[in-house]
Amino acid sequence: MGRLGAEHPPLMFVSFPSLKDPRHAPGPTLKHTAEVVAWADWQDFAPWSESRFGERPAGYERLKALAGERLLAHFKRRFPRLAPLVRCVEVSTPLTTAHFTHAPRGAVYGLQPTPRRFLSRSLGVRTPVRGLYLAGQDAASPGITGAMMGGLLAAAAIEPRIFRRL
Repeated sequence: MGRLGAEHPPLMFVSFPSLKDPRHAPGPTLKHTAEVVAWADWQDFAPWSESRFGERPAGYERLKALAGERLLAHFKRRFPRLAPLVRCVEVSTPLTTAHFTHAPRGAVYGLQPTPRRFLSRSLGVRTPVRGLYLAGQDAASPGITGAMMGGLLAAAAIEPRIFRRL
């Protein structure tokens, strides 16, 4: 069962996207959404890769439930004051991601981060098309910080003086 059987996930990213919404005013009716992302090995879910979304076998559903239980338990240990606020949990797996995004093996962060990728001359913010710049994670590096840096690098390629303001 790979890392899903471990009591503590090797990595867990927690975000509260609804906190950025100014329509959420503080008060007794305040409700927010948390997003918990953890690494999942494709091999743990590969046995069910030919099954269909919404019709997955019981073994897959058990593994998915175990993954959700372990992540929620770890979340509650790390954020005990938030634990009583959890009302609903929805779990997705690499198979879920593959179904909705058609990403190979359910990859969520773009291109595979290999030395070949980072040495590729075709990646970066500049393109052969005049006035067309790329921004986002695959213009710089993987993940959320990579996406931010891709945007910053694209902005700086358009207006180099931007670095003086940082």
